[in-house]
Amino acid sequence: MANKKYWDDNMELHRNAQLDLESVLALKLIEHWGLIAGKPSGKEDSAGRAILALQTPEELVERAFITAGLFIAEAEKRDGIKPLPPMKERIDIMAEMQSARLDAAFDRRHENARPANEEPVQAQTQPD
Repeated sequence: MANKKYWDDNMELHRNAQLDLESVLALKLIEHWGLIAGKPSGKEDSAGRAILALQTPEELVERAFITAGLFIAEAEKRDGIKPLPPMKERIDIMAEMQSARLDAAFDRRHENARPANEEPVQAQTQPD
């Protein structure tokens, strides 16, 4: 699989490193499989059921990266991975969206406001 990057080189993070997509998927698989992934041990219990041995950490990591790489290759074939715009552009877009939401909220709140020089309307009372 070609090592295609799915992250922004200009991204600032508050960590020491940024994982690429394949590494993130592999880490999730390692977390999921780490306690349960087994392999045949060639042994059976007294009922004839296979006894599984845990994968070694090396086997687990290798399996996770192979699976993650196959997933990414298939997702790319299906055009299932959409790169994001650079971080600066995403921040600008989010700021514009927030500004538009605030403007709309301000307009809604003040569209029925009366002018400052207008007298308040007195409530009409019904005769008893």
